[in-house]
Amino acid sequence: MSLLPSATEIVCALGLEDQLVGISHSCDYPTSITDRPRLSRPRANLEGLSSGEMDAAVRAALRDYGSVYEIDIPGIRALQPDLVMTQGICDVCAVPESQVVAASVGSTILTLDAHDLSAIFASIRDVGCATGYVAQADRLAADMQRRIAGVRERVAGRPRPRVLALEWLDPPYVPGHWVPEMIDAAGGELLAGMVTAAGARTRNRADHAVRVQFGRDTPRSGVA
Repeated sequence: MSLLPSATEIVCALGLEDQLVGISHSCDYPTSITDRPRLSRPRANLEGLSSGEMDAAVRAALRDYGSVYEIDIPGIRALQPDLVMTQGICDVCAVPESQVVAASVGSTILTLDAHDLSAIFASIRDVGCATGYVAQADRLAADMQRRIAGVRERVAGRPRPRVLALEWLDPPYVPGHWVPEMIDAAGGELLAGMVTAAGARTRNRADHAVRVQFGRDTPRSGVA
């Protein structure tokens, strides 16, 4: 069972889709898994809200309930999964490890805690070890590393455009974790830590602005 979209994608990429018995409210890829039971949901209805409104709703949920999400504990127990996958990076981005542990669902819990690209590859291998698909996980990680190296090779020697990336618009957040590495691998120079409040301007003009807003399906880019 996966309560994390990236874990769902890893499981399917390893060839374990037919063993996936449940997913989170936000798991949507590959589309063939969307018929699985969904075992989590946001405490507030965020549909149609602006960035600022979503931020306020999330803060209210944390204040009032201590968590952003509800998990279907009886539903998880009824499915009797051998393994439940969650994450330990962010209490807002997805169902956190602490909430799953506190629920005592009776299954082995695997927590993915990737803060950079190397840890993403390690997470793939962790899933492989937990499921007995070690060789498949090694191949998948190696293939991803090869593809990233290919991108670096293609952009080597080219001018490096300045990139402003935002994970959230209101209030604005610049990205962390693996996003700076991805921009660097793609040949960009990330302008980080420049935006501190709504309406603030970067001190240096960016050549490109990229929205990498989690939880939204409409990433946009353009010339700043």
